[in-house]
Amino acid sequence: MAAPFGEENIVDLGWLEARLAKANDVDAVLRDATAQICKAFKADRLTIYRASDDGSHLSSIVQAGLESFGSVKVRVDSNRSVAGYAAAHRRVVNIRDAYDDAEMAALELTRKMFLAVDERTGFRTTQVLAAPIVSATNNLLGVVEFLNRDDGRRFPTACEADIKELCAMLAAALERQRVPAG
Repeated sequence: MAAPFGEENIVDLGWLEARLAKANDVDAVLRDATAQICKAFKADRLTIYRASDDGSHLSSIVQAGLESFGSVKVRVDSNRSVAGYAAAHRRVVNIRDAYDDAEMAALELTRKMFLAVDERTGFRTTQVLAAPIVSATNNLLGVVEFLNRDDGRRFPTACEADIKELCAMLAAALERQRVPAG
């Protein structure tokens, strides 16, 4: 019998943690592991953003499905993008339907942001799971954002815990990379 929705698929990220622990170049490890991370979360697309030093914007370091568009930059505020919202509010965002005005209004977001990107890329964003990457001192380091579950359903509740685990792992790796060897 299948597990109830929201309880299946606890994502095993041990393999990534081991690679990040040995990495001199975290960005390269993440770019190389993008397909595996998407598969683990059953997501079609993944963007991992790194925060600017002043925390005012995010720049993509990984962007599965948008590689030909160059680095994506978004402002960190609560009404311009899901990634910006997750960063500004320091919380996980799990959207069932990015084109549902009522669901987006609850986050003070509009579907217009998806329309513009979707029209440019030919992609249709539906489900979104995003979470901030924060240091132990609550400094914003980045955001992880998954788009569209393979099965077309909302990302299960279990994935919210999994993305938090992924973000904690990335925070530790990014912090290690920032500390000069010596």
